[in-house]
Amino acid sequence: MIGCLRSLYVHIILLPVEQDIDRARKQIEFVLDQPFDKDRVKCIVAYSYTDETSDEPVDRPRSVSMALDDLSSEGYTTEFRELNSPPSDGIKLLAEETDVDHIVMSGRKLSPAKKIVFGSVTQIVILNMDIPVTVVGTHS
Repeated sequence: MIGCLRSLYVHIILLPVEQDIDRARKQIEFVLDQPFDKDRVKCIVAYSYTDETSDEPVDRPRSVSMALDDLSSEGYTTEFRELNSPPSDGIKLLAEETDVDHIVMSGRKLSPAKKIVFGSVTQIVILNMDIPVTVVGTHS
């Protein structure tokens, strides 16, 4: 299957989004600002439902729908994938399964103490991936 994807797309980008609309918008803007041949790029938008406690079906967050809609309307092929838990492991696994070329993440501002105690998904992904990881911020 990966060989089939690779023959269709020159570049596969993973955008792991959270519920925050502004952070998702920055991820989308980064992709839209790149000089890609849109016909040869696939954008995989991923989201982790790990915080959801209900057994009922859960709607996609607005940030996910916005990313899929905005990228599609600009001519990109898009796909939604659910991430496994914990998110840093899910991102790594999905990137490997789908032969991703580039990950575009949005960082959070955490204090150094919180990073030590809780870890940072972004930091873990950066340290454990062998492909480019771009981290965008919410402030221009």
